Amino acid sequence: MSQADRAKTVPKEKKKVVILYASQTGTCQEIAKGIAAEAVAAGLPAKARTQLTLSCPAYGFNEFGFENLNVEKAPIVVMVAASTGDGDPPDNSAKCLVQLKYGNLLHARKSNAPDLLKGIKFTCLGLGDSNYTKFCAVPKAFTRRFQELGADCFHPVIHIDEVDGIEEPVEKWCEELKPKLEAACKDELGGDKENTPDNIAPAPVATGTELVGVPAMLPCGISLVWESDATKSADIASAENSGPSAEALNYRDEKGLYSRATPFWATVSKCENLCNPTSDREVLHMELDLTGSGMVCHPGDSIGVSPLNSLELVDGILEQIGADGSKVFSVTNVDGSPAPGMLGHLRWPCTLRHALAAGCDITGVPKKSVLRMLAEYCSNQAEKQELLYLCSRGGKEAYKADIVAGQPSLLDLLKRFPSCKPPLDHLLEALPPLAERLYSLTSSQLTHPNAAHVAFSVVNFSTDRYGHHAGVATNWLKSICLDSSGACTKPRIAVFLRPNESFRPPQDLTAPLIMIGPGTGVAPFRGFLQERQAKLQDGADLGQAWLFAGCRRRDEDYLYQSELEGFARSGVLTHLIPAFSREQAEKVYVQHKMREYGAELCKLIMEPNSFVMVCGDGSHMAKD
Repeated sequence: MSQADRAKTVPKEKKKVVILYASQTGTCQEIAKGIAAEAVAAGLPAKARTQLTLSCPAYGFNEFGFENLNVEKAPIVVMVAASTGDGDPPDNSAKCLVQLKYGNLLHARKSNAPDLLKGIKFTCLGLGDSNYTKFCAVPKAFTRRFQELGADCFHPVIHIDEVDGIEEPVEKWCEELKPKLEAACKDELGGDKENTPDNIAPAPVATGTELVGVPAMLPCGISLVWESDATKSADIASAENSGPSAEALNYRDEKGLYSRATPFWATVSKCENLCNPTSDREVLHMELDLTGSGMVCHPGDSIGVSPLNSLELVDGILEQIGADGSKVFSVTNVDGSPAPGMLGHLRWPCTLRHALAAGCDITGVPKKSVLRMLAEYCSNQAEKQELLYLCSRGGKEAYKADIVAGQPSLLDLLKRFPSCKPPLDHLLEALPPLAERLYSLTSSQLTHPNAAHVAFSVVNFSTDRYGHHAGVATNWLKSICLDSSGACTKPRIAVFLRPNESFRPPQDLTAPLIMIGPGTGVAPFRGFLQERQAKLQDGADLGQAWLFAGCRRRDEDYLYQSELEGFARSGVLTHLIPAFSREQAEKVYVQHKMREYGAELCKLIMEPNSFVMVCGDGSHMAKD
């Protein structure tokens, strides 16, 4: 046989569909996982790992790696991306976006070749919030850079506004994507779709009209390797229980830059409840000692913390699925090959109990992909059918009423569907990472040079179906910062700074400033006013400053009342206008007070250099 004939008999490698996401809260990750599952179930050669396996959900940009963004390893790319803050890249995509802009930093390349991505076909679904000035900044940046580096768009890029709702436009775009993906793969596939792999779970066959649009499910793409050395296991468990190492406690960054992976361990020097003890509200004021950190904070910035789940909840899950939380594991790819980047948020090797406590979101509203996975492991057919319905397109309203409104924890679901016994590898892969929590600063370093103050409501609420719910981070912080008598225990906690340049006190102190802070939304303005006070004491001239502060009653939850009144007396504030919603028969909110001063506010707002700043719970404020 000639060389030419032999070449004809060698099958061409199939084009691979790579699904990438930039996600801080998990929404884009969930959409990307759904696209990956549908692509593989349809027979498209979806790639989600460098080993070219078909069984893994989508990649975070950093996890996939900038070095793999080339036509050989990623010829067809579907991106699902959002911003965090006001236009900042999510943690799992920031490094890759920097490299796309400036080159491979590891190899000191000054810039990328202009045809670096030539031959790649791509599309992008972007999520954003039009309340922010930099709407969809990250998806726009990825799209622009892909085009600049030679990639071609094979399906229209879309930017979806969360203000208008995302479910319907996302569903429509994903449906329209399917034939475009098939067309993009057509040349290499010879006009036929690849056979669906045996281990892909197909959508169940509908019985009557009960199940419509059940999502496909990718099988687990990782394996857990259990530590057999008892000494190693004991050492790992001991390290988890003993807290941070001396090296971690003493870590200092010379530029004062810290992250979730390399935090500064700050002492909580003060923690107290700002509300009347008789109130059912609890707002904690917490002061962090940053001495020696080199951290430079500004009012409007946020302090980040990495919380822990309730150990009672974790132990309940372990009991429900019959697992030993003390066992130590590492992670490999499903074929047993090394997987150093997979499930990195678990920081394995670790105990199973630590993984659930520190690495997994077990209390957030369960994603449909999690429900789909749980359904697969129900031995009771009725339970499986109900879970499939809840995650299906036909069960959309039931999902909203039951899951979104009820907010069940993972333990709630396992108790409701007791025949569900998911394998640990698939469970850990399916659960979203436990997200960091950000708290806006309520202080200025001009007044408190070595400290950062924050304030937060301790979250506790109930739903009709699932009963009591406790906020993860706020209850964790309360438990470690206050003893049973309410005294501060002065613990050390890992913190990092998240700057927010779009929410800062105006540099022009003479510019009219209108601040609107319902509830805990008033707390960050305390930092703004401390900054103004410090500059006033240095001889600066100040313009008008108005603050509308909302609370229930002046003797219940008027946050920072004495300080705010002091700012008004000193001239730092020209108008302090509280709104007490429950001191009279009819509720009075900040917007009612603003209406009273409408003419004056209108005149101020019309001045060309004026500022209007609103801080609070946007999801509820808009409705109110």
